[in-house]
Amino acid sequence: MGLSFAEFVERIQQSEDSASAFDIWLAGLNDLGLNHAILGYVLPGRDPTRDQYFATNYKTEWLNHYEEQGYAQADLTLQQAGHGSGPFSWERLLERHELSPFQRRFYGEAADLGLKQGISSALVSAPGISAVYSVASDEPDVDCERVLAEVHARTALLHKVFMDHLAVEMAPAQPLTPREQEVLTQWARGKTAWEISQLLSVSQETVKFHLKNCYAKLGAYGRIAIVKALYLGLITIDPEDIQFL
Repeated sequence: MGLSFAEFVERIQQSEDSASAFDIWLAGLNDLGLNHAILGYVLPGRDPTRDQYFATNYKTEWLNHYEEQGYAQADLTLQQAGHGSGPFSWERLLERHELSPFQRRFYGEAADLGLKQGISSALVSAPGISAVYSVASDEPDVDCERVLAEVHARTALLHKVFMDHLAVEMAPAQPLTPREQEVLTQWARGKTAWEISQLLSVSQETVKFHLKNCYAKLGAYGRIAIVKALYLGLITIDPEDIQFL
């Protein structure tokens, strides 16, 4: 084995940014026979195919096809992980379910593209944000149960380091004003520009002006700006209140 767990810990703790941390994680996974991986952060109630932020070496063609086909509805592994599950192998999960034709098509296409065996899990994340990961192998005989605990231990450490890097990398150049925070909070709750204008006794154009400033300061637009603001603690909201148009 190339990268021992001790070496992995040392290297990832010395990583300079989220990209290098992710690459170190991938190198460790390759030593365990797993060569495909995705780490995603999503808000409660969101469509898992539209992760707000994710790092992956999955092929872009597969990610686009997954979204176009609506495969989140067939993806039992993602659904299980999204429920806050601990680590599990795909093989054990699928043994407990009778697959529909749609699900068989999904898993068949995934296997054809190199996702034959895998491990998934949720991870503890910032309030209001869920984190999940999946790692996979293009070899059908990889014993995922054997490496399950080590994969999860490595990924949990990556998650902590990754989030620390993102806190720096995603930080806005300028802080949001109190009014910008108020507007973005209401936007995260699913309020329209007109509804926000009525709540704050301002014009719709003023609301749009504040949202535009929020996006510029956060370096992100729409839903991604909301995730960044939540993660950075710039707005606070009960996850149950979060809605998206």
